[in-house]
Amino acid sequence: MRNRSAARAAREEALGGRSTLGRNLFLVPWRERAIFGTWESDRAVNAGDPADDSRDIIAFVAELNQAFPALDLTPADITLVHRGVVPAIVRGGRVSLQGHDQILDHASQAIEGLVTVSGAKYTTARAVAERVTTGLVAKLQRPAVPCRTASTPLPGGSIRDVGMVIAEARRDHDEGLPSDTIPHVIAAYGSRYRDVLELAAKRPELKARIAPDSPVIGAQLVHAIRSEMALTLADAMIRRTPLGALGHPGDAAVERAASIVAGEMKWSDERRRAEIGEVNRLLTGATIQHG
Repeated sequence: MRNRSAARAAREEALGGRSTLGRNLFLVPWRERAIFGTWESDRAVNAGDPADDSRDIIAFVAELNQAFPALDLTPADITLVHRGVVPAIVRGGRVSLQGHDQILDHASQAIEGLVTVSGAKYTTARAVAERVTTGLVAKLQRPAVPCRTASTPLPGGSIRDVGMVIAEARRDHDEGLPSDTIPHVIAAYGSRYRDVLELAAKRPELKARIAPDSPVIGAQLVHAIRSEMALTLADAMIRRTPLGALGHPGDAAVERAASIVAGEMKWSDERRRAEIGEVNRLLTGATIQHG
């Protein structure tokens, strides 16, 4: 399963279209760019298989141009590919998305106490977890407890009025920050935004953005290390912050980020160079794998 980020400025509207194969595709404005998806390859792969995106990008762009002919996209417009391995089925020699989760109680194979779950989409994971837990509680003959996850805010999600929170944050923390930092930090961390801005207040050098075209500031990288279990430069740049979300942010930005993360992690210069090399490998290849 793949989503593509393209080096095209996007308007505020999202668009939907259909390719000649009948696939529904969407163009969504995202971080002042356009992101397209979702598209599935016609090849069956294993999680450890190396990516072969050149063929898939050509095929995906062809379908995008069928769905949105006015765009006239080319593979060169693609700045990053977000991809993951998802459950698939083969019917009549054709590979297609499984489309639904599978919950298997291995008691049917004479293995008691083992249940495996194969998910289909990130967006349905909470509901799948609820079904699994409900089934396990019943299997163990434990008293049923009502599930609360459908109504429990995610960490940082307890904000009722975003505009008011932005105004309060500007009043209390705006000094020395780029103009777009506070809305960005609140969008990323929700009600936990103060954790990041207080770091920046204690170390003013962390108020600066890492790359000219990204709102990420140095304090976010430090927060990723201290509070979000980031262990590598790629973790901090790609998996905890959107610094690499649109593709390679430039050598200067990678060096700047590496300096901050290396200082926090007490890396040797050799380790710092190795981490930079890994980020360059991931982002220059224009593919980020999730799962």
